[in-house]
Amino acid sequence: MTLIEPGIMFRAPALSSSELAAHLQLLKIERWLVRAAPFRFDDHYLADLEDELRSTTIAYTTAKVLELARERPDGPCGRGQG
Repeated sequence: MTLIEPGIMFRAPALSSSELAAHLQLLKIERWLVRAAPFRFDDHYLADLEDELRSTTIAYTTAKVLELARERPDGPCGRGQG
C-alpha cells in the first residue's frame, strides 16, 4: 500500500471502474435521499457517507486511470512493455 494523503493508504481497487461507478452513483442517490429524511440530523451517519463517497471516488478514478493505461499500446502498462 502507498500513502496518498496524510492518513490515507492506497490499494489498487478490487472492482472494475464500471462497478465502482455504479456504486458511486448509488452513494450519491443515498446522499440525496438522506438529505430529505430524518437521517440528515445524524452527523455520524452523514460523515460516514461522505467518507465512503470520497473513498469510492478515489477508487473509481484510480481504476479508470489504470484501465486506460492498460489499454494503451504505448503506455506504461501497455503491450510490448517490460
